[in-house]
Amino acid sequence: MNVLERRMVRVLAATLAMVVAFGLPSGVLAQQETREQWYVLMMQDKRAGWMRTLEQRREGKLVSSAEMEIRIKRDRLTVPIGISTEFVETPEHEPVSMTSTMKLGQLPQVTRYRFLPDGVEVESISGGNKQQAKRDRPAGEWSTPRKVARLIEEGIAAGKTEFSTRSLDPSTGLTPATMTMKLVEKTTLEVMGKVVPAIKWTTTTSAIPGESVQYTDEKGEALRTETSIGGMTIVVIRADRALAMSGLEAPEILNASMILPDKPIDDARSRMTGVFLIRTTADQLSDLPTVGAQTSERVDQRTVRVRIDALGLSPASKADIDDPRYRSSSAMITSDDARVKQAVLEALKGRQQSQKVEQAMLLRTFVGRYISKKTMDVGFATAAEVAQTRQGDCTEHGVLLAAMLRAAGIPSRVVSGLIYVDGIKDGKGAFGYHMWAQALVDVGGKPVWMDLDPTLGVVKRTDATHITLQTLAMADGETINALVDIVPTMGKLSITVEGVE
Repeated sequence: MNVLERRMVRVLAATLAMVVAFGLPSGVLAQQETREQWYVLMMQDKRAGWMRTLEQRREGKLVSSAEMEIRIKRDRLTVPIGISTEFVETPEHEPVSMTSTMKLGQLPQVTRYRFLPDGVEVESISGGNKQQAKRDRPAGEWSTPRKVARLIEEGIAAGKTEFSTRSLDPSTGLTPATMTMKLVEKTTLEVMGKVVPAIKWTTTTSAIPGESVQYTDEKGEALRTETSIGGMTIVVIRADRALAMSGLEAPEILNASMILPDKPIDDARSRMTGVFLIRTTADQLSDLPTVGAQTSERVDQRTVRVRIDALGLSPASKADIDDPRYRSSSAMITSDDARVKQAVLEALKGRQQSQKVEQAMLLRTFVGRYISKKTMDVGFATAAEVAQTRQGDCTEHGVLLAAMLRAAGIPSRVVSGLIYVDGIKDGKGAFGYHMWAQALVDVGGKPVWMDLDPTLGVVKRTDATHITLQTLAMADGETINALVDIVPTMGKLSITVEGVE
């Protein structure tokens, strides 16, 4: 799953959270009563998936659940994505627990939160690997899902034209997001073959950049939601179960996400230096990092120039050196998994006393060979799952290498970026979204970040067409939250090749 697709998952999760906020009726439920709403999910004008919200009163608690399933195509392969959440609260709207389940690889990633007076117990389960931790309760005032539904209905009834709510989304952890609604107009909308009264809103959430369009009924229940990412619009429309589950057709994502440069790059894998102008048609392009093999400089508000030296190393800051996230196991970078540790032993057999730079290179080469099935039909697997299945694309290569580096005592992180590939878009060379790893190693007595791409085989660790968009520790709670600052530019980037050698 490339960086665009992971950003899309983040937008889908935020869309699910918005539909939950608008989709729950605020009336009192009788004991054991269940209320549900179904939705069709459209992408690129295709019926790509479905969504369901469910409200129950269970053992005296209020339970708000939601689930989403979607199919996307990567060339000719279909990749399923599943997201589900559950939030349990008291009738007085005190939080009890919440659960998030992500099905991005073959095995689900489950995170459970239990709210206590003095904190939150967190349990993460992925690929048979279980981690437990205690976290602080979210700071400030925030509302549970049922309270948000009540506040929305009360705001509409009071005639408010703009108001905000702050709440938790189980899929993004313990950081509350603020959702702001602004009234556009009262109108009508066709829902399941009927024209019904509707209220049109523009909605923003701090969870993702950009603006969504929301249509609700007079009680604030969702009828239609429109959210854009990477030039694609995700539309969620109220339906019944039969309509929501029928006739799915996966939209093609891989080819649509490619960026054609102004000129082709011959023999890209042999290029050692390159200079590129990255532009956006959006209002602003976020800063690109100077790290590893890359240095960047801002040209104007919409343009950044990057210079790549494949042999380059950038100094690691004291903050990087001291950051425990680059050393710790997480739900995605499962460096404490037994299979990951065993793979490290195999890779470094007889070389355990070698310098860390040499070990990092050995691990890079090992991962490229160890993942024997190169396939794009894996969504976004954890390192533990990859160590078990030995299959995946660049994402799985990067995640497994980062985990093995940490297991070997080498701080690491992953890189989301771009790489030039011949003949990938309509037979032409183009930049596609890519993932690799960086190791924090000591060279000449100085700590530096070194780029390591395990998909390149034994010849070299990177090349001059690797453009870094962002680095990521992949700590717990960070995975789908990362990279959202570049979401508004997706589908709006162009690349000028100023020179490659």
